[in-house]
Amino acid sequence: MDDGVYLEKLSAFSRLLRLKGLTVGPAETADAAQVLTTLGLADRQTVKTALRTVYASSREEQLTFDGVFDGFFISEEAMRRQAQEQMRQEQAMEERRREAEEKGLDAEKAKQICIALLLYAHGMAAMQATGRTAFTHQQIEANMHAMHEMLLAQTK
Repeated sequence: MDDGVYLEKLSAFSRLLRLKGLTVGPAETADAAQVLTTLGLADRQTVKTALRTVYASSREEQLTFDGVFDGFFISEEAMRRQAQEQMRQEQAMEERRREAEEKGLDAEKAKQICIALLLYAHGMAAMQATGRTAFTHQQIEANMHAMHEMLLAQTK
């Protein structure tokens, strides 16, 4: 990763920690950069533990740190799940678009429905990946179907 991008991300992470009430200044950010330079980024848990020692001292700060870290540095597994869920939702939206055309909607109305569903699906995938919600596959499909039906009803 480019050092500028790397330091920019670490700086943004430090700002988030400050916003959550941790005392984080330039010294802590510099220490974190040194730790990451030494350790590398290969092992997410090692990085998390090492950065926790730099940024958080009390148990309360450690809990806050963990929440911010998990939201900011999502795991590869979470990214993969998010990408798979988004692909599945995009396929479902394409199916809904074809259904809309079959029901006599013009291309512009069908496009508007697809865009609305895509935005909804993206939001659902982001919330799922960051752990802000824990919908099952069936619940997500039911929500997407309900949103589709609502959008269809609005176009009539």
